[in-house]
Amino acid sequence: MPSVLPLKLENLKDFLCSKRYEKIGSAIYKICFLVSVSDINNPKNLLELTIDCPICKDLCTIVSKNISLSFEYTPQPSEETFFTLRLCFFVLLGFIGGFILNLTPCVLPVVLMKLRSMRSRSAILGSIVGNYLAFMVFALLLAFLKVGGAILGWGLHFQNPIVLEIMTLYLFLLSLYSFGIIPAAFPSFQMKNAERSAFWSNFFSSVVASAVAIPCTAPVLGTAAAFALQGSIGEMCLIFLAIGTGFSTPYLLPLFVPINVPSKFSKFSVFFKRIVDCGVLVAFLWIFYLLSHSLDQKALWIHGGTFVALTFLLMRKYTKASLLLGIIFLCWSISYLNTEDDDKYKPNVLAQVSSRLSKKRAVLFNITAAWCPTCHYNKYRIFNDDKVLQAMKDYDVEYLEGDMTHRDDELMQFVRNHNRVGLPFTIVCGPGAPEGILLGEMPSVSEVVNALKKAGTTPATTDLLR
Repeated sequence: MPSVLPLKLENLKDFLCSKRYEKIGSAIYKICFLVSVSDINNPKNLLELTIDCPICKDLCTIVSKNISLSFEYTPQPSEETFFTLRLCFFVLLGFIGGFILNLTPCVLPVVLMKLRSMRSRSAILGSIVGNYLAFMVFALLLAFLKVGGAILGWGLHFQNPIVLEIMTLYLFLLSLYSFGIIPAAFPSFQMKNAERSAFWSNFFSSVVASAVAIPCTAPVLGTAAAFALQGSIGEMCLIFLAIGTGFSTPYLLPLFVPINVPSKFSKFSVFFKRIVDCGVLVAFLWIFYLLSHSLDQKALWIHGGTFVALTFLLMRKYTKASLLLGIIFLCWSISYLNTEDDDKYKPNVLAQVSSRLSKKRAVLFNITAAWCPTCHYNKYRIFNDDKVLQAMKDYDVEYLEGDMTHRDDELMQFVRNHNRVGLPFTIVCGPGAPEGILLGEMPSVSEVVNALKKAGTTPATTDLLR
């Protein structure tokens, strides 16, 4: 039976015969040939062929045979259609990932506090505009850096102590506002127009909440971010717009669907408020903890002492004294953070990985950072699991860790070389997997153990390599 493609005669491009035949009877042979076409306009077509075949016994003669074949052809999606479908898929992932950001521990308290105080349309619009503006500015900044040839990554702004300082100060004020110590997170925006005041207050809190949420990479969001940073500038902006839309969902819903809390639940409002207040305080302490990695002991004590003193002064209504102390602290912070802190004595972990691999040793290489919550979960919950530790021992796998709490272009380039744009990043390399086995952003224990088995040495040969 000839193997052919549907065609029209005018679209015939070539005719290929395999020159291989198979004898299936005393005088019956099977041969395959291929007909390819340049264009197919009709999915259902009729192929008519005339085959001239030499037949030889006592004499040779030419036998002609007319063949008509009808069949159905299902056209495959074009390259443009495939690209559109792929882009829509990653836009959907970006939207889902943006919505998940609202549930991260460092963002959820701020979102709940904002929802608790949203009693006007202006407050809702301020939150939405702040979210969209933050993500679009972030996308444009990444686009500018990409054009300039910089190494891009997700959440790398947390490596900048100036950004951390600004976020720490704002969350400090937001905590004081949440506990009722100060009347508003931004007192300068307490205008006579209440609607305008609500808009700007929620606008700035949304900008900060977006900045806090960006380093949190759930599996869905990490995939969308990788596509965005590796794609064109237009694709990057579209993905970040989808992330911003997902992140703004808690505010978009009350904008179109008014939510009225039944009166029987009002007795829980005080309890709910206390939970939200403590959550905002935890978010402040989390960002301050990240900032502490960029401070020496003296600067850390000055920051802590200033925050305590400002809280005391504001509780006592010493507004002028607190304002003076705040100005002095800001001036000192700016002058302090302008000093460069080079990690001259930081070990080259990539060289250590290469050294182990050159000696036929297996390595579980994990890149982490203080500002990556998922990295902390993987390190203390997954990589310290008894099954993983036993597998590392059985298959002679060594654990090595890279730290990207501060800027490290070599590590970031290593991550980018494996088509990732952010943390967590974990790869298992060894004699059984010289190219490496890249683990998921939140791998399971079984996934890690299977990778160790494949990449590591067998227990019988472990002693030979030591």
